[in-house]
Amino acid sequence: MKCPREGRIVSTVDFIEEARGWASMLVRSEARSSGTPVDDARSSVARKTNVPESIFVSLGKNRLKGLDVRHYFNLRAAVERALQAELRRHEHEIHVLRQAGVDPRDDEITAAQAGLEACRKALGISD
Repeated sequence: MKCPREGRIVSTVDFIEEARGWASMLVRSEARSSGTPVDDARSSVARKTNVPESIFVSLGKNRLKGLDVRHYFNLRAAVERALQAELRRHEHEIHVLRQAGVDPRDDEITAAQAGLEACRKALGISD
């Protein structure tokens, strides 16, 4: 995954802000995919990432003052896995649509290609 801060000095606040975004994305994604309330999704993501649920709560309430490096990297790894899974879903969707003979200019293929490019960009993958 490409680090947006390469070549500049960063502070703890920068890392916490990045972790806050990742945690929020992971919890919302889990809640949406499992159809559970955010609190239950937060517990599930905490177990899957091996990050204490209290950190997710503190990140959500903007009360976290510091973040253990292993928790930061656990969140980062979880986001990378989620993006890679989304990338594979988009690739599969494009493959199926092409096999079905859908016009390459169709909205479905265009949306899947846009999602694919967004995942590649987030992961730092170039063609």
